[in-house]
Formats: sequence, structure tokens, C-alpha cells
Amino acid sequence: MSVYAAPAPRTAVRLPRLDGVLIFMLVGGAQFVFGAWMASRGFRFGDAFYRSTGALFALHSSDPKLADIGFVWMPLPALLSLPAAALYPLWPDAVASGAAAALASAVCGGATASILVFTAGRLGLSRGVGWAFALLVSVSPMLFLYSGTGMSEGVCAPFLIGAVAFLTLFWHTGQRGWVGASGIAMALAVLSKYEAVPYGAALFAALVGGILFSLEARPSAPLGRARAVEGLGLLLLVPSIFTGLAWMVANAAIMGDPLFFARGAYGYSSYQGDAFTAGNLSAKGDPAAVAALMAPRAWPFLIPLVFLLAARAADGRLRRVETVSLVVVSLSVIVGLIAPMAFLGSRMDFLRYYMFPLYAAAGWGLYEIAASRRRRRAAALVLAGWVVAIPVSLWAMSTPRLGVQEYPELKALVTGKDALALGYGDPVVTRARLAAYLDDHVLARGQRVLLDAYQGAAIAVQTHASDRLIMSFDRRFQAALADPVRNHIHFVLLPDPAFWPQDAVNRLRPRLWAGKEPGFRLVRAFPAGPGFDLPESWRLYAVGNGVRVLPKPNGGGG
Repeated sequence: MSVYAAPAPRTAVRLPRLDGVLIFMLVGGAQFVFGAWMASRGFRFGDAFYRSTGALFALHSSDPKLADIGFVWMPLPALLSLPAAALYPLWPDAVASGAAAALASAVCGGATASILVFTAGRLGLSRGVGWAFALLVSVSPMLFLYSGTGMSEGVCAPFLIGAVAFLTLFWHTGQRGWVGASGIAMALAVLSKYEAVPYGAALFAALVGGILFSLEARPSAPLGRARAVEGLGLLLLVPSIFTGLAWMVANAAIMGDPLFFARGAYGYSSYQGDAFTAGNLSAKGDPAAVAALMAPRAWPFLIPLVFLLAARAADGRLRRVETVSLVVVSLSVIVGLIAPMAFLGSRMDFLRYYMFPLYAAAGWGLYEIAASRRRRRAAALVLAGWVVAIPVSLWAMSTPRLGVQEYPELKALVTGKDALALGYGDPVVTRARLAAYLDDHVLARGQRVLLDAYQGAAIAVQTHASDRLIMSFDRRFQAALADPVRNHIHFVLLPDPAFWPQDAVNRLRPRLWAGKEPGFRLVRAFPAGPGFDLPESWRLYAVGNGVRVLPKPNGGGG
């Protein structure tokens, strides 16, 4: 193995401040326009839509409060949708149109590009290299798609990428402040996505490896490497640990269970029933099946990593602890979370679960160029990795068995057809007529409707009197469901329990759907709407005399 002498760090390039603003506007604007346009054609990712509806209900609902953002997913994506949701009185379609969700993630997509341009300058790289790398990362198909659709994969991008980039700046400069910046970025990533936990653990391992064994980094360790591991490790981990504990405390204080997000009525455990696992790819208890499930979905996103390893090999730096660190961070989520969950029987066939190596490669790539003895060759290899990854990613996304969620959107782009023409059942589109019926025949008369927000959110965002919808986040919900007459409820709306067993109305009044609850009169049964072939998906019952009163609830709504 050749002896490698790390090049002296070049003076940081002071890029014009306008660069960060320009690339933010360019990338963020393009991603927002794309996401809003696709939403207008009927393509909304459910996870993103329900986060933005949570933001709307926190501001405009029958019981507005910040807790209405929900306790299923981590809260930052919903919190970022609050500014757009605040426009509801002036623009009632701010959420229903998909604009609120698209804006939240597009802002983060623009921030990702700005962070990369900034990192390039701090590493002493040219303006052209910084811009080229940032743009290639931003147009990577999976990152571009999810940064324009409000999904947490787009929201977490600047934090997961920035955390790695800031750690490489620490290695390059020896300035401990970059570890603190990396820790803050990881805390924001934890606020965005649960997968940030194994990712952050891997980043801590990379920090320890760099302090103890690096031949090319310049860690600041005036009191010795062991003390540096202790101090810098705390600097990196404490923000994320505090964030995670605060989330569990909020779950305990508001929902009565610190792990409500995992085992609550709408949490992870609620997706393990037959209604959600039947017919899906499963690798439960079979390591070979886990590997067969993961391999075709993971490898397209490993291409930038492979080119980074090639750049290290060409520079004689492959046998270094940094190589191990790069691989560990890249594979942390796939190996540390996705594989175990697939083995336990969870549905893990969505392509977005396997895109985390892209975040690691994006955060690391500029450092690899700066640390190389031959920067032009390194830059060519690093940029080529992202160029090659584009068609491969598009292939995976356009393969129906792989791109389960991405294929319809790509097909729409190629064929020019909208969601309904492709049989895509967007909840806003499919429930539009139901929302219009409530507006015209119920809410306009000042009457109040009780329903669960779980599937009713797509109805609520399209009505013009959402304050008359008593939904599951309302603190009066449990009492109103137990005794609707006394609580002045005029109608109850519920979805088919065969498809939505988590619905609170179905859980607490299981005989209502079949019409066997005394005191309720069926007013209308609604078909599922265009894009679905189900015979019936919603039923509206009028509340009359003789309703059976349920036992007094112990807590509030939800």
C-alpha cells in the first residue's frame, strides 16, 4: 500500500453570496413547479398530502391547535407546510391543490443545492465544480421527484446531505464547529424522518473512525483522540437525542403514550393487518427473500457510491478508514432498518426506502474531489457517477414492479395522460364529489358532521366549512362519538371498514357500517369515485333519537 500524503488544504473560495440565492431559486422553483403541476394532474403522494392537511387543521378546523399536525410521522414536514396552509382563508385550495406540500419540500430541495455550493467554496473548489455537482444532485430523478412532491424524502435531503458535508468540512479544516453543524443537521433530519436514526448512528461511527484512525483528515484533538471522541461525539449526537426524547415526551403528554407514533391506532402497528399486507411482496422470516427483495431496488442508487470508491482507488486511498465510513453511512438505513423490517414482515417494496445512499454520496462527493491529489480526475469520476445514475434511476422508476409509486408519474410524463386516465386513485379527486355533497346539502345548512381525519382529510380540505366537521383531532371527538345527540352531531360519515379498519368510527361503533346501530339512519352511500372499482367506500348516517350511548371516554380526541 502506497504512503499517501494528504494535500494541504486550499484557501476557501469565497463564492459570491448571490450564488447560494440563485441556485436556491433555480432548483427550488423548478421542483415546486413540477410538484404543483403533477398535483394538478391528480398525482399526490398520500404521505405528503396528509402532512399538509395536518398543517391546515392546526390552523383552520373545528379545534385548531398545533397538535393537529399528527403523531404518526415526524413533525417537521407538517410544520414546514404551515405557512402555505395559513393562506387557506385567501386561497381555499392551498392544501387541496398540492401546493402546500410541494412548497415545503421544494424549499428544502433549494436549500440542498445551496449547501452543496457553499460546501464547494469552503473546500476550495471552483465555482463551476460546485454548481455542476449541486445541479447534478438536484436533478437526480428520485431526489427531484421527492423534493417536488412534499414527501419527507425531499424534506430531509438538506439535513442528511448537509450532515455528511459538514463532517467532511471538519475533516478538511479541523474546525470543531463543523461537527456542531453536522449535529444540528442530524437533529433536523430526525425531526423529518425515522430513518435518520440509523443514518446518524453510522455518521457517529464515521466521526469516531476519522478521529482515531484517519491518515488524511485533520481532526482537532488538543487533549488527545480519546477525549476528542467523547467531546465531539456528544456534540454530534446530543441534538438528535434531545429531539427524539422531545418527540416521545410530546407523544406521552398529548396522546398518552410515548410510543404512540409506533403502536397507536394510526401508527406502524396498524399497518400489519391483513388489509394492508395481503397481496404485497413479503420476505418475512426468509433472509434469501429479503436479499431478493432488496437487491434490485438498492443497486441503482449505489452508482454514485461506486464512482466515489473508484476515485479513491485511483488516488491510492481506497484502503483508508474513510472508505469504510463512506460505505457504512451509505448502507446504514438499508442494512440497519429496511432489511430487519422486511425480515419481520413489513412491506418494504417501495423504491424510496432504498435511496439513502444518494444522500451519503451527495454529502461526501465534494470532499472526495478536494482531498484528491488529482482534482480534475476526481471531479470527472464523481460527476460521472451522478450522470450515469440518472438513466439507471429512471429505468428502476419506470419498471412497474420496482417503481410502485413512481411508475404512474413517469408514465404520465411520457404519455401526457392525467391520473384518472391512468387509473390512479388520488384521494382528493376520488372524494371531490363527496365533499361537494357535504358542502351543498349538509354544511351549508349549519349542520355538523362527525368523521375520522384518517381518510376524511381529503374530504375536509375541499369543503368550505371545515369548522363544522368534528374530526378525530378535535378534543370533543371521543365524547361526540360516544353520545352524538348530546353533543349536537347531526351526521356521521365513515369509510368501508374492510379497507380502513383504523377509522375511529369503525373501531368504536363497529356495527354502524352495516346499519345495525340503533338511532342512525342511512342517508346516502357514496361510491369510491373515479379511479377505483370498489362498490361502495363511504356511508353517511343521520343521527336520530335512540342512539346507543357508549361508555364515557377516558381522554380526548384522537
